[in-house]
Amino acid sequence: MKYLSVSGATEVLSCAAHLSVSRSAVCNEMFFEFSMELRRFERCLGELTRDPVWRPFVAPMRRYRFEISAAPLAFNYLGSVGSMELIDRLGQKLALCAQVNPDFVESGRRLLGKLSALIGVTDAPLLRGIKEMCDVSRVEHRAVVVKEPRLVQMAAAVLKEESSLSTLRIVTVSELQGEQCFCQLFVIGPAVWYPDYVFTAPRAHSIHLLKYAWLADDWRPTAAFLVGQKGSELTTIDQRLIEALSDRTASTESSSLDPTEVLPRVDWDALKLRLAKGEGEGAGSWTEEVEYVEARLFSLEDGTAVALDCDESAKATTVDPDQVDGSPIKRIPVQTIDVGMFILVRTQGGGEYIAEVADAIMEDHAAAAREAQRRWKSLLRTAVTTYSVSHVVSELGRLGGTRPNETNVRNWMSYRTIKPKDYSDFQAIMQLVGLGHEIDDYWATMGMIDSAHRRAGHRIAKLLLSQVRDSDMNRLAVAGRMDFTLQGSAAGTLSALRVHGVYSEPVPVPVHRLGRLIDEGELYG
Repeated sequence: MKYLSVSGATEVLSCAAHLSVSRSAVCNEMFFEFSMELRRFERCLGELTRDPVWRPFVAPMRRYRFEISAAPLAFNYLGSVGSMELIDRLGQKLALCAQVNPDFVESGRRLLGKLSALIGVTDAPLLRGIKEMCDVSRVEHRAVVVKEPRLVQMAAAVLKEESSLSTLRIVTVSELQGEQCFCQLFVIGPAVWYPDYVFTAPRAHSIHLLKYAWLADDWRPTAAFLVGQKGSELTTIDQRLIEALSDRTASTESSSLDPTEVLPRVDWDALKLRLAKGEGEGAGSWTEEVEYVEARLFSLEDGTAVALDCDESAKATTVDPDQVDGSPIKRIPVQTIDVGMFILVRTQGGGEYIAEVADAIMEDHAAAAREAQRRWKSLLRTAVTTYSVSHVVSELGRLGGTRPNETNVRNWMSYRTIKPKDYSDFQAIMQLVGLGHEIDDYWATMGMIDSAHRRAGHRIAKLLLSQVRDSDMNRLAVAGRMDFTLQGSAAGTLSALRVHGVYSEPVPVPVHRLGRLIDEGELYG
């Protein structure tokens, strides 16, 4: 949690007491027509917008509409080559759609035609709006607020090309929780896109909301800490905000869009379907049968996602950029991870990173040890498949096992675990699968793997903690993502990413997809 100093809180209160809020709208007829056509097309498709056939056609157009609406970009920001590639790709997608749902193809062609005409236009209405309202006398105290951190780099490149705007900072919402205050803030998009504190605990004396005219906005601020004594100046702030933020433009259903409709949306159904197929690198690397486990799905920064094992004992590594005392790196139960936290995910390098480091620790013994692990687990899985879990549980009990039950048997044959905790259980398994004469050798080998995994975990944690302590954690809070390359280890690159959303129900996910970053193409609809 971030805490303001006394001087910082005083500055925020001063901004609130003297706050001036204005709302401006920009227009472009071609963009308006494209946006309305896209809405009509989506409503015509209905549930088919999330169908695997139509989603690749609709999703890029939704993304383009959002980015133009949420950052001061020109309509041709993709460049001539990028624009041509996008139109060609969408044309190919539409041709495939025509084979399945020909009734919607004519509408799709009309929509694609409007995008094709718009995507080459050099106009940047939001950028023009900023230039018109910018106070050039206060070059060091101006900033532009964008909805998503991934837009920061694109917006900064645009402003850098404008001499009168080159000193403007691009900031994200999270930066408006700190102590720095500005003379002017340009908030791009409808007020409803942003948390209340942007306006009720302002970090500027002057806030300008800039949006496209066809984006409706009936947001009203709620009282935060701006509650003063009766008769004080602060008592008028809420009323002034309500008046300033009231959208007096008479919008009708046919001429405006709900601003939440424009925001990127996670297509959880499409993601679940993709994961359910067991697609991706790693499938069948241990066994021909793909192993599924119950997992939680998290949408992350940069339009990515990750699936994590949601067993009661499962934990994940998180990074807390606001940690004052103690380590910013923590292992917490997956079931307790929530929106706003930062999950550590492997983003470069294949496989499970602790296992790879453990293999490096075992050196020449790694291949034989992993084969031994694979062998007894495969034989146990065969026994369960041939007979039943209940039969195997009964036999393990008869052979002297102390903890045989269905849950434990499933854990023991899973490649997520190394060995049973109790030697008597392992001894019973070895006898059941015909390896009783090699019990001690197998037990020692599994102990070596377990020890290597523990050492790997400690080694990675030490390397990671060293990098985190040498990093500016404010960057993580601002950008929503930070990469850590662990030199001298097989872990590759680990990234801390902010959690944006959590799917409400556990879903079956192939083991090889756990902890792997799921890219934007699989996620958004």
